[in-house]
Amino acid sequence: MSHEDGLAQLVSSYGSDKSSSEDEQLEEIQCKTDQCDKIKTKDLKDGSNFYDNINNAEARGILPLPKGVLDMFKEDTEPEDDPCTHDGRIRSFSHFPGNWAMHVYIPFKANVHFESLVASLVDNLSITMSCDVHMFPCDELHMSVSKTVPIRHYWIEPITEQLRNGLSSLKSFVCVLQCPGLYTNDEKTRSFVALKIMTENKKFQAIVNVVDRVFQQFSLPSFYKDPSFHVSVAWLLGDICSTERDKLQTQLQDVFDAQVCEKETGRSLVLEVREVHCKIGNKRFVFQLHNT
Repeated sequence: MSHEDGLAQLVSSYGSDKSSSEDEQLEEIQCKTDQCDKIKTKDLKDGSNFYDNINNAEARGILPLPKGVLDMFKEDTEPEDDPCTHDGRIRSFSHFPGNWAMHVYIPFKANVHFESLVASLVDNLSITMSCDVHMFPCDELHMSVSKTVPIRHYWIEPITEQLRNGLSSLKSFVCVLQCPGLYTNDEKTRSFVALKIMTENKKFQAIVNVVDRVFQQFSLPSFYKDPSFHVSVAWLLGDICSTERDKLQTQLQDVFDAQVCEKETGRSLVLEVREVHCKIGNKRFVFQLHNT
């Protein structure tokens, strides 16, 4: 064998070994690909969800997508307003993400004598009504000076600052709850038993005017045109004012007159208007009136 023939045979042998090695690598890659396809097909047939496939990917050494990316594709669900969870009450306005419910009011501090008076009114009304009459908790009694309105979170600071500035110039005062009254909400879904104030209307209206001016700057609804200032003490479902108002009004007035003859009960009807409160979501703001 010549030198050239030996060299040619060596080159031929080297080329054959290289091709064989490459073929083996391609076969190995193709095998892994086929196995991955089989796993994916099996997952789909088994009904595995997206997150199961992520776990399978981790088992195969494939890095999963970050949680922040996965959460981008989850649908947001609006909280359901289930009346069964709060005695049949219905939300005044629909929930919207980013909105906060805001309400401005004057707090009323009740004592045991006032609570006894309210209990007598509720018991008397419950005998007449077919539905349940619910007392408001004594630590939540108040007189509204605004409607409950939805606001954006970034409005909280400017609104509360303007309310504080406007209300600080008004003088504090004292008044008395004088007689029972019946009211119905705007949606006609609930009725309220309340104790009305017949004096100092101009001073209460001055507070409402300040709140209305601030609300108007944010395109929020004003308070009622001719408000009847009162403290609601109980509520019931439905509208009782349209058909039975006069009858029930007389009935409650008789109970009220009998109770206020007692000295301590009469004193419990005093409302000291020294500050205005504002509730926004779970936040509470207090605005002091000018001391006389």
